Amino acid sequence: MLFRTDTFYRTLLTRHYTHQSVRFARAHWAICALLAGLAAAFHGSFVFAANYRLPPGHLITLLALGIAAAVPIYLLMLGIHRLASWLSSMEGAYHGMRLPFAAVRRAMLFHTAVYWPVFALAAVTCIGYRVAVAIEPGMTAHATAYLYTLCTIVVIGAGYFFWAYWRAMIHIRYANR
Repeated sequence: MLFRTDTFYRTLLTRHYTHQSVRFARAHWAICALLAGLAAAFHGSFVFAANYRLPPGHLITLLALGIAAAVPIYLLMLGIHRLASWLSSMEGAYHGMRLPFAAVRRAMLFHTAVYWPVFALAAVTCIGYRVAVAIEPGMTAHATAYLYTLCTIVVIGAGYFFWAYWRAMIHIRYANR
């Protein structure tokens, strides 16, 4: 799925709705929400630490904040999934393509697998930088490199998400004729 997107979506049965696809998506959303929550908490501490001194043991607090942030992020991902599926179906209908909502939704459920590598890379970057700064405070001199790295991950990740989505929509429009 991650590396052979074309092959996967060419063979996907779009009319066959199963609960396994929903469980697959929910598991990936949960993993991604946790990774995004951890990345947000640890990156937020970067901004906070620029103005204030962090107390001892702040890494445990950041872990708790990241886990707590996972719930609203998960709910947000559910809403974005529903909206993206609906918009993709509407766009397909506008252009005269055969993309019914159920087929798009099923494809988008499997599209969730492409999220976690980007979220994992962002989380590792944010957590790694905060831990490095906690161990060696002189690492703050590398803050610019950290921010550029994080921005690069976001831009390349967005491109990867769009590429995988685009390939999925191209291949499912002719599925199950």
